[in-house]
Amino acid sequence: MLLAAGIAVCWIGMRRIDNLQSEPVLTIATLLLTSTVYLVSVYWILRVNRTTQPPHLFIFILGVAIGIRLISWPLYPAFSDDIYRYHWEGKLQAMGGGNPYLAAPADEKWQWLRDETYPKVVLPDFKTIYGPAIELEQRAAYTLVARLPAFARVFWFKFPSALFDLLTLFAITLWLRARREPLEKLLLYAWCPLPVFEFWINGHNDSILVCFLAGALWLEARYGRSWTGAALAVAAATKLWPAILFPFVRQRVRSALLGAAVFGALALPYLADVLENAQYATGFLGGWRNNDSLYGLVLAVSGGNVYFAKYATFTLLGSAVLWMMWRKYPLDRAAWTLIPLMLAISSNVHPWYLTWTTPLLVIRPSVPLLLWVALVPLHYVVLIDWFALGQWNGINDWRWLVYVPVYGWMLVNGLRRTADI
Repeated sequence: MLLAAGIAVCWIGMRRIDNLQSEPVLTIATLLLTSTVYLVSVYWILRVNRTTQPPHLFIFILGVAIGIRLISWPLYPAFSDDIYRYHWEGKLQAMGGGNPYLAAPADEKWQWLRDETYPKVVLPDFKTIYGPAIELEQRAAYTLVARLPAFARVFWFKFPSALFDLLTLFAITLWLRARREPLEKLLLYAWCPLPVFEFWINGHNDSILVCFLAGALWLEARYGRSWTGAALAVAAATKLWPAILFPFVRQRVRSALLGAAVFGALALPYLADVLENAQYATGFLGGWRNNDSLYGLVLAVSGGNVYFAKYATFTLLGSAVLWMMWRKYPLDRAAWTLIPLMLAISSNVHPWYLTWTTPLLVIRPSVPLLLWVALVPLHYVVLIDWFALGQWNGINDWRWLVYVPVYGWMLVNGLRRTADI
């Protein structure tokens, strides 16, 4: 009860910040305090005595989770401008009938779509790199809010992100039940500050990916049939990387065939030459540097050759996939291993990318990953100079306050396992 009160007070404190963008230091500090309460809550729930636990504990945990989400909902997106891009792409489709894979916001052909929110559109010279499932969602979202004023439309573009976050709570609950695990472990996702901040405040569309990833993990645990492939395909149709998990489903061939059909159906309305988009998207694993860690080491070994470093990171990830296939990893273990590895070797790690790991922590709690999720608000330190001076320094030294504890704990765990052998 005290922990629930503590985490609720933290979110109420966040609500009381008049403008998150004008108070980045206070916002980051509040997030870190919330993360501290969250980690204590995780420690408690993983050690609670099942025979003496409070009655209806799961309902209480779920109720607190929904409560803190409703508290945070009225806050306007502040720590990311991505939602303005979502809004423009939705408007392009719903009002102009345009294809976001062919049209960039800065294209003169589409200047008639610009409104007072346009100056905040991210990377206006580039075409979209989001998957077709995201584009379909954005078109539907704009259609629903089209009659609202411009900035009110942007605010309500958070709604799909919040909705899919709620569906993720449901999918994780089903996954826990399928594995015969205590439902109270839902707390590890439900009280985690990161999804609340990124989905209910910033409105990031990664909640769709996270939802279908959790759904795929439930389907694999409950049925082990080709429907897992359908869920993974929708996840891959948001951001392409979940496709690397297809080799680890039990019904591999059937799942791949069904997944290809689902992905194709989602992509068909946007059929176009996407080579330029794909080349830009590869910057995630090797290109622009932002909050990177091990990528910097790969880049140094390559003598500063960005292209060599990019191919090296792809090779490392591909080698890991092949090794895990050889060792016959199940889907949940493969996801739990590959996603953190992918983020560790990536050149660009936005804080909301860590939400991809959060459902996995429910089944496989990991101190290093929990620390990473809890400390990732420090990556937002870059916004202090960005808001005040318009200067972006994505490779500042603050990121090591995140990575040193995370990798340090991983090293300790590795040394312990070696000693046990």
